[in-house]
Amino acid sequence: LECSAERLWASLLVQSASSKDGKRAVHVYLLTSWLNSLRKRFPSIFDCAASVKEVNSLLDVLDEARFVADCRTDPVIFLDALDTAFLGLSFDRVISLLKAVSDHAAVVARVHEECLSVRDWERLSSIAAVTCSLKVSEDAASVCAATVTYRKGRRIVTMETVRVDDSLRLFCNLYKRKEVSKLTSISAVPAIPDSTFDIGLNLRHSEYEAKQKISLPFEAAQNQDGMHLFLYFLHH
Repeated sequence: LECSAERLWASLLVQSASSKDGKRAVHVYLLTSWLNSLRKRFPSIFDCAASVKEVNSLLDVLDEARFVADCRTDPVIFLDALDTAFLGLSFDRVISLLKAVSDHAAVVARVHEECLSVRDWERLSSIAAVTCSLKVSEDAASVCAATVTYRKGRRIVTMETVRVDDSLRLFCNLYKRKEVSKLTSISAVPAIPDSTFDIGLNLRHSEYEAKQKISLPFEAAQNQDGMHLFLYFLHH
């Protein structure tokens, strides 16, 4: 396997911290992972993130989000992982808290597939601007299936093979791409677990504009008024 969901999450984190000439503050909150374990696997995260903390619940993350939003503009919050959030809170409460956190910062979160039913994934997808699902192809390549949902319900879906090297640099190749027709509303959009978008950290709208115009997926989604952004990585 050339890329795990955790490595993809870590790669996006490092690239996020390096974007916009270092003006973007990246804060990492660990709900499931251990800080010392993360430091051993991905030491570069601690060199570029504004903060890395272990937290007990999404309530703690919300408190932190309010604080970082007051201290720095344009913050990004990375969560690893949402698994334990579903243990002590109702699903409705988890969604409510995720929305509240996203009012203060862009949110990039990872979750394991065994924690979610198909219905749960649909509900999470309904509040997400970007969803991703990492799978293994028949030839053992890591394939990222992803969906970008725009404010008026339009979806763009693509599929790419992804690889993350030891320096957490992300390499992508187009695997399959298609566009889903305009939908009536975001809340009514069904999940498309086997469809995807360009995870090459470049999103394309309408006529699939040049990749160079957008450097990170959540930067594109933040330009949409009223959209809550989450990147969910399903660990297959």
